[in-house]
Formats: sequence, structure tokens, C-alpha cells
Amino acid sequence: LVAAAMWNQAANRRRASVLGFMRTGFRNSVMPPQQLRFDLIGRPVDDAGGEVSISYRSERGGSFAIETSGAHVDNTDADGSDPRRVVVLDADEEAVTIELDGRRSTHQIVVAGNRWHVQSPSGAVELTLIPRFPELGGAGVAGGQTAPMPGVIRAVPVAVGDQVAAGQPLVVMEAMKMEHTLAAPEPAIVTEVRCAVGDQVDNGAVLVVLEPLG
Repeated sequence: LVAAAMWNQAANRRRASVLGFMRTGFRNSVMPPQQLRFDLIGRPVDDAGGEVSISYRSERGGSFAIETSGAHVDNTDADGSDPRRVVVLDADEEAVTIELDGRRSTHQIVVAGNRWHVQSPSGAVELTLIPRFPELGGAGVAGGQTAPMPGVIRAVPVAVGDQVAAGQPLVVMEAMKMEHTLAAPEPAIVTEVRCAVGDQVDNGAVLVVLEPLG
């Protein structure tokens, strides 16, 4: 888990298009730690759901302060102390060498989509990266027309049961001091109206549900 996080931060630094001369993880003020969350594959799943996470913060001297959590994470080393510092000794596109509490190890990393395969001296682990932000509309409704940004509903010129043509206005909302009209993408029947004039809606909220004709 630590190796995967350190490989990722090194890869992000290599891909940086600005300030490439700076040491990886450098901050000129106190910032919240970076965090990665994974589902651990191939291990028993209990009440924690197999989720593990690591938080890390750049420290003086090039090391990182780390904190790991999860039902399957052993947060102590052999003598019972908490491993709090890690140093990246080398990193490239395929591997990372770290020093964790005085012990050096090299880990091979292969990433395929959101699946991370980590081969370490003690064996292989497969991790599934949990997105930092949920996908908008992931819990929405098929055929639902959603708010493109937070705003206030100013007009709803349709009702349940109406037949609408492609391009016909469904909802008018005000956001960022401008009016935005949501239109039907194709001929359809309005099956649900989930907003009313004056409602304050969030980005991604389902406002009108349509059933396409034909």
C-alpha cells in the first residue's frame, strides 16, 4: 500500500507540466495530507468492506509521513512500533524502491485502468483504486435530465405525461447570474418532474425524467 502511494506521487511529479524543478511533494505552507483509497483484492471481506487507505505528507529532508488504515492493514512493524516515515529512493514507470523504517524494498507496479498490481518481495497484491470524487449521475435515473451546476429553478414548462419534441425546453434554471435552459434531447414522454419553481438544486441533481418515444 505504501509502495503504491509513493509510486503514484512520483509518477504525478514526473507528469507535472509546471514547476518540474521542485522536489516532489513540496509545499510552501501546511497543507492537508494526500490520500489514496483502495479495495484490497483477494483478501477476506469483512465489515470494513476490504477498503484500505493511506495518507501521506511531504516532510523536511525528502521523507513522507504516512498513516494507513483498513481492516487488513497492519500498521505496525516487527518490533511493534508505528512506521511513520518513508523515503523514495528510486522510481520509474514500472517500479519504486522505498525505505520504510530503515528497510529497503523494491516493488514492481502495473496499472490497468483502476486495477493496480503490486509485486513486492513478500508477494503480490492487487488493489482497485477508489475514485476520489464519485461520478456525477452515478446514482441517477436512466433518461434523467440533470442540473449542469448548482442553481435555482426559475421555470418548469412541462408536466408529467407531456409529450415533448427534441429541443423543447424542460427546465429553466438560474446559475452564476445567468439563465440556463435544459431541453429534451429527443422526442419523449415526461414521466417524472423532480423540481419546482424556486427550488435550490445541486450539481447533478435529476430534474426531469423522460421516456423516449419509439
